[in-house]
Amino acid sequence: MNNFDNIEDLKKNFNWGAFLLGWIWGLFNNSYVTLVQIPVTFIPHIGSWIGFGLAIFFGIKGNAWALEHKQFKSVIDFLKYQKILTCIGILVQVTCVILVKILFELSALHPPGYDFSITTKIIKTSLIILTIVYIVVCIFIIKIIKKLLILINS
Repeated sequence: MNNFDNIEDLKKNFNWGAFLLGWIWGLFNNSYVTLVQIPVTFIPHIGSWIGFGLAIFFGIKGNAWALEHKQFKSVIDFLKYQKILTCIGILVQVTCVILVKILFELSALHPPGYDFSITTKIIKTSLIILTIVYIVVCIFIIKIIKKLLILINS
């Protein structure tokens, strides 16, 4: 399954870690061009679409960038490293979906005649809490990645 005749074959494969993690994947693979995704996603109305397009582009170019900018002992080490980042990417995306679901559930809880200014306060507070939780989860994930990388390299 992971037999590659040469590095060029490997460069042509889609990189799911780059697609799912975007700029975070770029930091771990010394591919700093992915940092462009951060400001682009804040463009009103179209930023999320452009960010999604960039994610697809990162997935297409990911293996080539990682092989150019980061040293790996072997193809097997490269594949292990990228597989770990892909698993982390899946974990981050699932966590985001769950947090957004919680936010929507909190915003939907209100009886008839409810003062919506309270709902607005709940939503703002929830967004702050969810942002903090997301940052903590990302820091935790980065620590896990570092530990896994130490295990791979030893």
